[in-house]
Amino acid sequence: MGRDKAKVKGKGKASDSNELTEMGVDMKGIKDRIDKILQIASERELWKQKESDMRVLAVDTSNMTGDELQVILAMKEEVKKHYSNPSLTTFAASHTGDPSPISAPDIRSPAPAPATDFSFYDTWIVCSSSSPSQRGVSNSMVEIISIVVIITTLLLVRILYVISHSSKPICNTSSKHLSTLIVLGSGGHTAEMINLLSVMQNDRFAPRFYIAAVTDNMSLQKARVFENTLADKISLQVSDSTKFMQIYRSREVGQSYITSIGTTLFALCHALWLMLKIRPQVILCNGPGTCIPLCAIAFIFKVLGIRWSYIFYVESIARVKRLSLSGLLLYKLHMADQLFVQWPQLQKQYPRAHYVGRLM
Repeated sequence: MGRDKAKVKGKGKASDSNELTEMGVDMKGIKDRIDKILQIASERELWKQKESDMRVLAVDTSNMTGDELQVILAMKEEVKKHYSNPSLTTFAASHTGDPSPISAPDIRSPAPAPATDFSFYDTWIVCSSSSPSQRGVSNSMVEIISIVVIITTLLLVRILYVISHSSKPICNTSSKHLSTLIVLGSGGHTAEMINLLSVMQNDRFAPRFYIAAVTDNMSLQKARVFENTLADKISLQVSDSTKFMQIYRSREVGQSYITSIGTTLFALCHALWLMLKIRPQVILCNGPGTCIPLCAIAFIFKVLGIRWSYIFYVESIARVKRLSLSGLLLYKLHMADQLFVQWPQLQKQYPRAHYVGRLM
């Protein structure tokens, strides 16, 4: 008997029917009993989710000998065939006094099983690693992760496509007008932009939409003067299609970076509303930070296929050795279709930039 037990323990969890039969163990009888226990458990709906979030099965072992219990421990693979759970992780014994309880005992702190005397225990709890609800959650998580991976992959492919086509020139060679969004900034930015507009084909880039920060009324006044001067040259009134708008700043001068998070989000929302309203084909900007939310929304529109806006950024003449923060963001993130600099050394430092000489 001791030699047989040693063999069972020595075989571990090998569950080889021939070897167990040779040891004199009634394999057919044990299998029949396991089948019967599982059938009763199924009929009484003993597979329930417990507080420990484990699936438990109450197994009657009141009439089993120690040898039979050892065989059960070695038959995990055999038991697994009877239900869908892929693995058994715990066998715990509990003395309940009820040979076939409907509610299984608490398995969170089971009594330890003695080394040899298994007949003391009335009920064995076979614990599986997951419950039906856990498997459902697991399947749902797999589906969610798969969807996220697919969407992320498609977005990355689309972003790469947009970036690869951003540097291409406008293919429109007809006389069709191009709606143009012009971003103005305080200080010398507006003067440089007006100087740039004065040498452009203004009849081609129309209608025009001028945007400046809500705290920058001076820039919009300069834009109105420019439009009036332009209309006087051709003896026309300022077109009703020319609009002058304002946008909230992402960050005011001297504002802390922590509070600028909220103002930046608000500026992005405002930029989204303006871009949905204007839907420009061309965006002209030359340095003010006000252009970043507008260009970011325009780039997102490209990726999503809502509107393809060509972004042209002209770096300020004041930038001799390095790009401004706005220019650097548009350059590094590939948001600008064309980025122009007014100093040759800048073009050498940023190869994708274009040197066009000085505008002022």
